[in-house]
Amino acid sequence: MIKFDFTITSKIGMHARPAAMVARGAEKYKSKISITHDDITLNGKSIMGLIALKARFGDVITITIDGPDEKEAEAGMRQVLEDILGEKANENL
Repeated sequence: MIKFDFTITSKIGMHARPAAMVARGAEKYKSKISITHDDITLNGKSIMGLIALKARFGDVITITIDGPDEKEAEAGMRQVLEDILGEKANENL
């Protein structure tokens, strides 16, 4: 099992479009991917679940990955999160 924190630095936070993009990124992996925010843990492959987390700018989310391709999933999720919810996302606003 791999667990890491990510701070949302995108000014728009986790709304429908970023949630869909993060979920699509997570769906590429066989491992179970969970995302936790404010003591609520939901499926990282669920768009509606990610929206329900209501994660905003400055919030810290915890990603837990457990399964056969967890190392690849960690690298992929770190990249997706940075691209969609990190500083890189602010460049496109």
